Amino acid sequence: MPKSSRGPVSRESNSGLRIGLILGTGLYNLYARNILKKETIETDYGSAELSEVAFDSRGRNATIYLLLRHGATHSLPPHLINYRANLAAFVAKKTDLIIATSSVGAIDPKIPVGSYVVIDQFIDQTTRRAATMFGTVGECFTHTDMTNPYSKRIRKVLISSLNRNKVKNVITRGTYVCTEGPRFETPAEIAMYRKFGGDVVGMTGVPEVVLANELGIPYATLCFVTNRAAGMQDKISNEEVLLAMKNHEGRIKTIIDNAMEELITSN
Repeated sequence: MPKSSRGPVSRESNSGLRIGLILGTGLYNLYARNILKKETIETDYGSAELSEVAFDSRGRNATIYLLLRHGATHSLPPHLINYRANLAAFVAKKTDLIIATSSVGAIDPKIPVGSYVVIDQFIDQTTRRAATMFGTVGECFTHTDMTNPYSKRIRKVLISSLNRNKVKNVITRGTYVCTEGPRFETPAEIAMYRKFGGDVVGMTGVPEVVLANELGIPYATLCFVTNRAAGMQDKISNEEVLLAMKNHEGRIKTIIDNAMEELITSN
């Protein structure tokens, strides 16, 4: 990516806050009725589909750009998602920050199914993904700091929204283990990740968070626990995950809406 596209994203004057929203498994229709227009963004890494979403921000100027991580029909498995094109598309639209969602399994036995986890750390267990925007020999690059990979400001707003909506099971910190997928993990792997200090497990959070940090875009993920990880229940199925997300999609939308409203009004 050209050097001019890296670093913190600056807004055009009077354009208002530009929020990127990345929706994961089971949430493809969350804003289907609010879409104003769809656009294919061509980047150095391929194309990405963004939708501009109508959002009532109490008279405040704001633009919401929506990306469906797995595609509208859930046709992109985790290891084939073009994460670099997705993030480059947000840069092209001068996005100020990104809120992402993720369905996860609980590694920590103290985290019940149905919990919301606002993660603050990750462990990368992926193996075959293009994991950086730096990819040309001789290109100037930086070693990106990952001390706080998830935006403290966005995390604080997500936690505030969860509390505002009186959600009972809220975990305000947690370590997300990202595996390659698309298969679920084995019980032996989960036991190892627990020893590593993992709290929840998913398949898409990396390199998404890494790329956002390299590009200087504040980013945070709201995780919803759909199941206990392998070895902690009899079996895991796609149907179980999708049903859990469907049953909670209304509340998840309210939580995200409230978070975006707070970000816009405090901007």
